[in-house]
Amino acid sequence: MIEVDGSQHRQQEDYDEGRSQFLAMQGNRVLRYWNNEVLQQGEAVLESIVQALLAPHPNPSPRRGEGLDTALPTALPAIPAVESEGQDT
Repeated sequence: MIEVDGSQHRQQEDYDEGRSQFLAMQGNRVLRYWNNEVLQQGEAVLESIVQALLAPHPNPSPRRGEGLDTALPTALPAIPAVESEGQDT
């Protein structure tokens, strides 16, 4: 996840840090930048994003089937069509 914060986030840095930790515990990697970094140092920001994408994820998703007690369905159930009232079909 990439977040770009403005100056209003200076008053909520503790909240943002807690949110980033929560998202990381859910398996997400959070990259956080200040608006002025993006606007004034865009190339450096892009480079750090590329480096983060190339680095191994600290919490990779399990391979298909790993950690699952039951098999995944091979097809989704059909969704019945709903007819709208007042329309000729």
